[in-house]
Amino acid sequence: MQFYKIFPEAITPMKAEKSALGSLPTAGFQYCEPVRTASSHGWLVFPPKDIVLKFDGKEVFTHVNGEWEALSHLYFDDDFWQQWDDMVPESIRGIRVPYLSTTFYPGLIQIWSGLLVETESGYSSHVRPIANYFRSSSYVTYEGIVRTDTHKPWPLFGNIRLTATDHIIKLDKHVPLFQLQKVQNECLKDTETICHDLMSDPNMLGNRFTEDMWKGFSGTVRDADATQPRRVGEYAAIVRKESKRD
Repeated sequence: MQFYKIFPEAITPMKAEKSALGSLPTAGFQYCEPVRTASSHGWLVFPPKDIVLKFDGKEVFTHVNGEWEALSHLYFDDDFWQQWDDMVPESIRGIRVPYLSTTFYPGLIQIWSGLLVETESGYSSHVRPIANYFRSSSYVTYEGIVRTDTHKPWPLFGNIRLTATDHIIKLDKHVPLFQLQKVQNECLKDTETICHDLMSDPNMLGNRFTEDMWKGFSGTVRDADATQPRRVGEYAAIVRKESKRD
């Protein structure tokens, strides 16, 4: 995955890390390897500038130059775009990408990071909320997947929907807003899924489950009997040991 910074003040995406920006409980961080793995998968993407918003239920307003204005499209300053025009081919000059814009749905806005992104052949970009990090009850983050192996370089943006009305919502440029993950295009294809009803046929379990499968199953479940010894974080220890071997 390749990133290209266009807007000089944009923050370079940061590799996601296992503590979900320090928000995981200590026990979860220490023992819950699935949560740690999900938190660290991908890159964290920042807003290009400090953004201040307010939503009245119909219109979105943004605080610009000391005043509230109804939001339609906001662009980086003219000096930046003039520098852009001086550096790009003639066919590209005059093209302007807003970093903040409203959409057809009330309260739904699009935020461009000031970056472009591309992926190698066979991979797409998945823009999503930050995994296991619950930042605000004032907005929700949408997910989207873009074929950035063919539609490239793609302006790296995300969509949020404001849910709080008559409330000032601040997006700090130093605080990540989205998580970007690479996903294989093969995973996006519709494939047939079979769900076996193991209890419908007395022979089904015996025919489907081998001794190795039963052993694997017993190693993935917790015994509800509190009197039985159980090692906390056993799965985490196994996975981390395997990762070191890889």
